[in-house]
Formats: sequence, structure tokens, C-alpha cells
Amino acid sequence: MTTLIKSWSVRYSPEPEYVSVHDRRLFGSLRWMLGIALLWSVAACSFEETVTWQEEVLLHDGKTIVVTRTATIGGGRMEPGASNVGETNFTLSFTAPNGQEVFWENPRTLRPLVLGFEGSTTYLATRPAMGSDYMTFGCPDPAYVFLKYQNGWQRVKYEDFPKTLSKTNLLVSHKIIYQGSHEQLLRSNDVEKANRRIGKDDKNIDSNNHGPDFCFQRPSQYNNFHHNK
Repeated sequence: MTTLIKSWSVRYSPEPEYVSVHDRRLFGSLRWMLGIALLWSVAACSFEETVTWQEEVLLHDGKTIVVTRTATIGGGRMEPGASNVGETNFTLSFTAPNGQEVFWENPRTLRPLVLGFEGSTTYLATRPAMGSDYMTFGCPDPAYVFLKYQNGWQRVKYEDFPKTLSKTNLLVSHKIIYQGSHEQLLRSNDVEKANRRIGKDDKNIDSNNHGPDFCFQRPSQYNNFHHNK
């Protein structure tokens, strides 16, 4: 038997005979800029720090409770065009007025805004942290995710969330925490001052806040939980 071995040849294009000094400098500059951009992006994605603080929360009836909070700074979850380091993995830990110990955490997606109580039930209003997170929760309308705690956290409709719990009373602007410009316990008046810098959609639960436009461009795909169902 005769075995045939096919021979393959590879042809390389000859290098240009002449590259100007200007072109060499230009290519060198581009490589340097790309290298710096790559290093910067890697550093930004790898930076991650968890901060913990205690916060005095003013309730709608004028009483206060102390909440222990944590948030993760960085971690790479920033949308294109964002100017601030991303904040994720928020947690809340507190004793409810009825003496029940309550803990809440979320998988990088929800930013807590309003904490309150009605009877023996704990309520929490949150907002998706980024535009892409709205799709995770079915593009809710209004653009919040409402929860209650009764033997565990449950999602509820906007219609079933107490309307007395409308003003944001949890710290949203965390700059004061990162700078360390606060006492061991962050007082409720300091929370109110810090929250003056936040957007209007975060200051109060607004039924006219309908969320990102893309949620309504393809409702059949995204609105599985439309109207906070």
C-alpha cells in the first residue's frame, strides 16, 4: 500500500520595505495607549471593597431604628458611561419594632430605598441598581421592586405596598461613607442631608416612574412581571 502525504506550504507577505519615522512613532503611541487602557480596565474590575456602617433610620411615624448596613464598592459592575464606582451587594440587618430579627441581602441587583413597618409586617422598597437589572425583574411599572417580610421575604405588588411608606429613608448617596466623614452611627438627619443629592426618582416612591424606555419597546420579551406582579 502506498501512503500519500500531502505537502502544505505557507506563504508570508513580505514586510514593507520602508516605514516612516512618523508611522513608527504613531504605532508606538497607539500601543502605549492601548496598554494603559487595558491596565486601567483590569484594575477597575478587580477593585472591590465591602464597607459596613450603622444607620439611624427615621420611620414614617417619627420613630427611629438602627440598621446595620453593608455595600460592596467596585467589582466591575459599571454600565458604559458611568462616572462613579459601582455599588452592589447591599445588606440590611435590624430588629423590627415587634422584636423580630430581620436580615435582607440581594444578588447584586437591588438598591434599598424605603424601610417601614405596618402592624407586624416589615416592608422594603428597592430599585434595580442598573438598567439591565430592570429586565431581571420583568421591567416593573412603577420602576421599583416591593418586598415584605413574613417568615421570609416575598415580592408584593405596588398596590399592596403601604402608601404611607413613600419617602426614601435609607442612605442612597454613599459618598459620606466612602470618605469616612461620619461618626460610628450615621444619624437620620445626616442621611436626609446626603440624600438631597440623589435623583428625584429615588427621593420618593413615584407611581409615574416607569423605568427605562427599552422596557416598553419589546414588552412581550421583558414584561413578564409588568406592573409589579
